[in-house]
Amino acid sequence: MTAPEHTLTITCLCPTYRRPARLVANAIACFERQTYPAAYRRLIVLDDGGGLVPQCGPGWQIVSAVDRYPTLPAKYNALVALAAGADALAVWEDDDIYLPWHLEAHAAALARAPWSHPKRVWSLYGGSLHQEPAGGRFHAALAFRRDALLDKAIGGWIETPRGDFDQQLLAALSRRFGTPGDPCDGFAPSYVFRWGSTGSYHGQAFMGGDGIKGDWYARIPEGASLIQGSSSYITPQLDEETIHIFDEAVKLEP
Repeated sequence: MTAPEHTLTITCLCPTYRRPARLVANAIACFERQTYPAAYRRLIVLDDGGGLVPQCGPGWQIVSAVDRYPTLPAKYNALVALAAGADALAVWEDDDIYLPWHLEAHAAALARAPWSHPKRVWSLYGGSLHQEPAGGRFHAALAFRRDALLDKAIGGWIETPRGDFDQQLLAALSRRFGTPGDPCDGFAPSYVFRWGSTGSYHGQAFMGGDGIKGDWYARIPEGASLIQGSSSYITPQLDEETIHIFDEAVKLEP
């Protein structure tokens, strides 16, 4: 792939906490298979669960924090600081699937608008792969220009303990910049939401009831799947479900 003259540098932001190493390995493997030019993309994994060894690979790195961040938005803002110099930023969840053209589609959308969010995504909620409308949802499919996120009207992620921090950010971006660029304009949906098939906890499972008021983040360790051993090195590798979806995705390529 030949890079256009004004290619954006995009850094993917991946917070992780007490995940099985195989899920982080899958998230990195999805990044390594992106069609966007390797020289213009980067992935930062920020682990504050003490389970991953700091390490680097082609275009990616794992950073290990000694203490847990007080909120998930605070952790995202720490990732933004680590991504100094990037033109654009993309959310990269550790338990979801990103198809190979994900960053390419976002870059095209960010050429038209300060932020990018798809109108439709793939979802495995309920056990079978299907498409869902994404308006006001699916924070993990979000990307934006760095200066848009740091605009004084936005100021990064809102550091609230509430479980709806993601919807608050989407709403703030919409108020400030209007309709986002749609990465599905010219591309098939590239984000796949997973729910019960990872063998690990899902953050949204802790957000029900009183979790929306702020205690969801503190309760995550109760259901976390601890990484075996004191620490883990990562070898990027797609899991079986992702391999199957990537095979199916060949039929969907732009």
